[in-house]
Amino acid sequence: MVLHSLAEAATLGMLPNKQGVSYGDVYMPMTPMFHVHAWGFPFTATMVGLKQVYPGRYAPDSLLDLILNEKVSITHCVPTILQMVLKEAQDRDASFNGLKMIIGGSRLTEGLAKTAMAQGIEVYTGYGMSETAPLISLTEFSLNEPEMTEDEDIARRCMTGKPVLMVDAQVWGEGNKPVGKGQENTGELVLRAPWLTQSYFKNDDAGKGAVGEWLYAHSRHRLHTS
Repeated sequence: MVLHSLAEAATLGMLPNKQGVSYGDVYMPMTPMFHVHAWGFPFTATMVGLKQVYPGRYAPDSLLDLILNEKVSITHCVPTILQMVLKEAQDRDASFNGLKMIIGGSRLTEGLAKTAMAQGIEVYTGYGMSETAPLISLTEFSLNEPEMTEDEDIARRCMTGKPVLMVDAQVWGEGNKPVGKGQENTGELVLRAPWLTQSYFKNDDAGKGAVGEWLYAHSRHRLHTS
């Protein structure tokens, strides 16, 4: 977990300010601590030296109170929690003033991303599993990013992103061969990193057929052309 947190911190630290982590940020998890230690972010926040706020119960009114009163600037949650907090903010006519939020657990839809952006949230997607400790990829915008339309920007935020530091992610087709890029080329996601589990919990058969040190994610993916 320490090695994974270092990789996570390095990845977030290299991103632009409106997306990455800096010393002045205030961190609050909106993901339960029992779920892979709140996705590993408390370790990262501690390594970076951030002020940390822990909410207790995950009720939208108390979450919004803490975000506003403690000036929380970076958080993460599943889409359902985001919807609840957005509704609470709409009812109070409150704005989030550039709150950085990583969404995982299930797909971030374009509609929800647009609503979050309109209310002042810089929303992004993270992808992973419990077996990957858990974050393996993150939406990424570079400082020299070419100009995008609003729809292109939203679409990028809803993608699973690029592998974080020290993660090797590939998409394999038949014969365990990497597939090409583009929408027509889909295959199984396979992963390699220092902190992956050696097998699935109480399901050793799920790893059979794996080649070398690769972990099969058992899900279909494609590589974007960019």
